[in-house]
This record gives sequence, C-alpha cells and structure tokens, in this order.
Amino acid sequence: MNPDKKEVKKKTRGGGFPIVNLEEAVNMLKKAAVAGWEMSKETFAKMIGGQSVNSGSFILKLAALRDYGLLERGNSIKYTQLAKNLVAPTLTMNNDFKGLLSETFKNVETFNGLLSRLLDSSTPEFDTESIGNIGVHEFDIALKRKKIFAENFVTSGIFAGILSDLGNGKFKVNDINVKNSSVDSPEETILDTKLQEEMGTQMAMKENYTGQGWKLLIQTQKPLNIEVRKKIIELIELLDQ
Repeated sequence: MNPDKKEVKKKTRGGGFPIVNLEEAVNMLKKAAVAGWEMSKETFAKMIGGQSVNSGSFILKLAALRDYGLLERGNSIKYTQLAKNLVAPTLTMNNDFKGLLSETFKNVETFNGLLSRLLDSSTPEFDTESIGNIGVHEFDIALKRKKIFAENFVTSGIFAGILSDLGNGKFKVNDINVKNSSVDSPEETILDTKLQEEMGTQMAMKENYTGQGWKLLIQTQKPLNIEVRKKIIELIELLDQ
C-alpha cells in the first residue's frame, strides 16, 4: 500500500425501517385527513402537531409513512389508496381491517423480511432483544437503533394482528395472518342444504385464503333476501373466530 495514500472507507447506510410504529402512522393520517387527501408539507406538519417541515423528526415521519406505503413520493403530501382505505374504510373493508394493516406492515422491506425469517425459525417464541439482534446481524440495522427497530416491529405486528403478546416479554407469529394458500386453485364447497334452498339450486361457494383474509365467491340464481344476507353474515363471523 502506498504510504502517501490514505485509505478511504466507504460509509454504508444502516438498514432502514419506520421511525414510528404502525398505529402511530395510522393515527397521524387520521389527524391530517380532515384537510383532505392532498396538501402541502406545511399543512400536514401543522395537522400532526405543528412541527417544522425542515426538522429531522418530521422528515423521518414522512419517510416512515412512505415506507408503509401510505404516502406517495413527491414534494407534496398525497395519500395512497391504502391510506384512504385505512382512514375511511367501507363496511367491507372494516370486516377485513386487519388485512389492510397486515398489507401495510408487509410494505416495509425489513419488517417483511424479518417476518419471513421468524416463520422459518424453529423457535416459536421470541423477545425484543432477539429481534433487535437479528435485525443487526441479518438486516443491517445500526446497533444503536436496534431497540427502537425491535419495539416498532413488535408493536406494529401486534397492532396488525400478525404477532401475539404471550406475556413475560415473549411474542409469537400468528401463522394464520402470514401463511398463504394457493389462490390459483380455490376449493369449492357446497353449502348446507337449507342455505342452498334459500339461495338457489346448485349454488356453491368458492373460497381461498390469501394471507390477508378469506375471499368468498357466492354464485346464485336468485336475489339475496334479508334471511340469506343474515346467513352470509353468520358465515363471515364464523370465519373470523
């Protein structure tokens, strides 16, 4: 090595993750939404707490919302469709609100990668310390930020219904929220005889699980009356149990 030349070390950026957890992100969107789906950064900053648009805290919050897929990229604030669905869900969306939250959680590359890592692990339970250490070793999380990374991952996962708090500082992944079954070849199930009689002959239900909730396709030759609708609601409630 030439003694006259100084060695230049390339500075690498640590793994990125949202500086706010998912629940905080949704609450910020709800606060600002009264000003509309599009606004200036100044207006958005005022709506979420009167911060300066040039402050480091505000810049990190914007980055977090974009990591979650809730704000469009650009110089102004523009809600994505996912953000609109979370802020003002329809009745159908309310039935699968956890599915929307799960989708938002998985939009974060480090969160989704870590989630897959935990699913492949032979250890069914974990704590924030182990989560932080995995983040450092496998996802390039800066050592000084591993605690906030682990806390945001766990808090967001619980809020989205992806993780469960077992108590004593232990958590686990809820398989039903993250494992997908095939969507290419849905199963077909014939409904019970009574329901078929009310809804139409040769009526069947096609179903598949996408990882964000059940999707049902009901085909019938007759209009849906009140009694039939009640039975469909009962069926949905059974799936939610």
